Amino acid sequence: MKEGASNYHDLCIETVVAVLICIGVGVIVYGWNVLNIYNHKFVFVADGLVGSFVFYSLRRLRARDTIIFVCILFLMQVILLTRTTGVMRIFLEFVFFVPVPLGCAVLFWSYRKQRNEVRLYDPLILGAFCAALVSVARGVYYATMLVNPESSASLPAIPFSFSETLESFLIGVGIGLGLWVLDRPEVKRILHLTKGFTVRAA
Repeated sequence: MKEGASNYHDLCIETVVAVLICIGVGVIVYGWNVLNIYNHKFVFVADGLVGSFVFYSLRRLRARDTIIFVCILFLMQVILLTRTTGVMRIFLEFVFFVPVPLGCAVLFWSYRKQRNEVRLYDPLILGAFCAALVSVARGVYYATMLVNPESSASLPAIPFSFSETLESFLIGVGIGLGLWVLDRPEVKRILHLTKGFTVRAA
């Protein structure tokens, strides 16, 4: 019981610190708009939270627990933030929700296969992967509109933009920097963090 409580305590601290660093990257590049819940740049907060949580929950909890929590976060986003309705819109919302947490999950898999340590260049890899996955999500969006034009008639026409790709890259970099900072031994000592289940069988 005590070990479980400690894991959740460390999970909360790690997630908050990583999110704050991701937000910091957003503020440096885009200013304080990233804290405005009505501004699109708020994705630095929303995606930063989900991505950081996925990485550390995979490290400290079971995979199925992570999936359950991520589904809850997605429902909260749909109900509270975007207030999306309609099957097609919810599906596309999910398609754009997946890239960052999926990128963090893949990084975790790589992290466990190596030295259980986030390396200095990993933030760039995570950023590139998030940007690529968001581009794939945009491709799914366009394919949906082409395959089912009647159902997608009410969907907004969102053109591809380099700024969206850059934004996704920076979110990945921000999360990755948070992960790297939290893996420093001195930071772990200061925050009294345990290592977590990094050596569990895959």
